[in-house]
Amino acid sequence: MFLRKKNKNQQKNNNYYQGIPLVIPQAPTPAPKPIRPQIPTIPNIPRRPPAPINIPRTPNQIQSDQSLQQRLTNTEELLTQHYLNHQI
Repeated sequence: MFLRKKNKNQQKNNNYYQGIPLVIPQAPTPAPKPIRPQIPTIPNIPRRPPAPINIPRTPNQIQSDQSLQQRLTNTEELLTQHYLNHQI
């Protein structure tokens, strides 16, 4: 079995790299994650149910409604009459 003789270039390279420590590149360590403050959970507060839409009105309320409607109609008629009387 014959040993192959190293050529001069291989010899030079071996001598050159002998004194340099081999550095294996490593992935950078990830930055620490910021600590987020714990947000307290809001308790589930039951809400009031919405009021029913059709609340039956009392006789007094009905009478009051009719009275107000009559007054509104009278006022509208008066304003219309006033407007017509004062037109140029």
